[in-house]
Amino acid sequence: MVPTYSPGLPLLMAGFKAIGGEQAKYWVVPLLGALGVWLTYVLGARLAGEAAGVIAALALLVSPSFLFQLMWPMSDVPVMAWWLASIVLALGATRWHVAGAGLAAAMAILTRPNLVVLAIPIAMLIAIRQPDWRARLECVLLFGVAALPGPLGIAALNAHLYGSPLRTGYGTIATIYSWQYFGANVTRYPMWLIETQTPFVLLGLLAPKLI
Repeated sequence: MVPTYSPGLPLLMAGFKAIGGEQAKYWVVPLLGALGVWLTYVLGARLAGEAAGVIAALALLVSPSFLFQLMWPMSDVPVMAWWLASIVLALGATRWHVAGAGLAAAMAILTRPNLVVLAIPIAMLIAIRQPDWRARLECVLLFGVAALPGPLGIAALNAHLYGSPLRTGYGTIATIYSWQYFGANVTRYPMWLIETQTPFVLLGLLAPKLI
């Protein structure tokens, strides 16, 4: 028998259990949910002021999808929190912020490997905030090195458990992301978004015009 799930969340839950006992492992998702709400505020405040941060955090806090996932020991809320942490840290001014952004990205990848491509726009965000090409190169490399344990750890685990770095507990990449699902996903996901979040979520499309 081998696990289906990615190791990031189970390892974190195991760590909490080792420190705080059986019930402590169920603190992980709510705590990361709280972190996600706070980071949403920080990100909104950084980009458009404190009022925007408060509105963004409140919008997340009342999101039906967020509140539903907050009750279950699943990776949706944790991976959101880790990617938010990576983005917020990427906006920092020091090399420590960049390294922290990479470590947060590594945790996000260990938690939900299929979202590894999100590291690319974060690396681009880090690059465009640097004053010259040398600083851009150094910071992007620092971010990449700090994030590297995530994909390397997943690749090693997949090879050990399933026989290939590109095969997961859910099957091969070609099977999971087959083009035959593209049409159905393009149709269903926007519909589900509006059904669960209400049409209010579409107001977010106006945000770039208001900043």
